[in-house]
Amino acid sequence: PKGTSASDTRAVRNKRLALELLLNTLQHCGPVFRASEQLLAAVKSDLCVSLITNSVSPVPKIFGLSLSIFVLLIRNFKDNLKAEIGVFIEQIFLRILQSGNSTYQHKFRVLQVFDKLNTDAQTALLLF
Repeated sequence: PKGTSASDTRAVRNKRLALELLLNTLQHCGPVFRASEQLLAAVKSDLCVSLITNSVSPVPKIFGLSLSIFVLLIRNFKDNLKAEIGVFIEQIFLRILQSGNSTYQHKFRVLQVFDKLNTDAQTALLLF
């Protein structure tokens, strides 16, 4: 139906805007913001769940924004998110790479994330 398509498009636009705002916030936050216990709790309880859902999105822009946020979380919060990072790697990224149903673009983007993260030896050790 016509209304469903319009609401789906609006939902995708809203999701994209929310992810872009989160990405921008995480890119420009300082050490005090990153050390906030409230922020860490929100990241663990809400953002990680949202990223898991969005990291398997068939919409390329949503998928890409989710991956970019994930990279920032690893770079800025890796000491506090070790368990969550493990879930992403094992349950999302490795499954995308192993799945015959995943698109070439999804697999390529996941490999790009691993390439970005492996430029830092400490992060590479944490991941593997």
